[in-house]
Amino acid sequence: MPPRTPASATQQKLRRIVLTVGVAAISITGAYYGAGLKVQQDHKKERKRILELSYEERIAQMETSREKLVRRKDELEKKVAEVRARIQSRKEAEMESGQSKG
Repeated sequence: MPPRTPASATQQKLRRIVLTVGVAAISITGAYYGAGLKVQQDHKKERKRILELSYEERIAQMETSREKLVRRKDELEKKVAEVRARIQSRKEAEMESGQSKG
């Protein structure tokens, strides 16, 4: 066995780094791909479950979803109104401070 030279040590270190990065990349890609497959599988199961429901159950589920969406819409509209009120009060405060200086 020939003695190790600094060049061969550098090559081994480089090879080790390349292998480590390669294995990590393969692992990450596999995990990402597997997660995507799982999401697709879950989506298909949910869709199948919904299609197997009776019309009354579907309607009830849609009404529940609608109630949630309406509630969310009301919350967002309230937040928008609050933001607009704050903006208006800031404008009024700026106008008052501008008039008192002038």
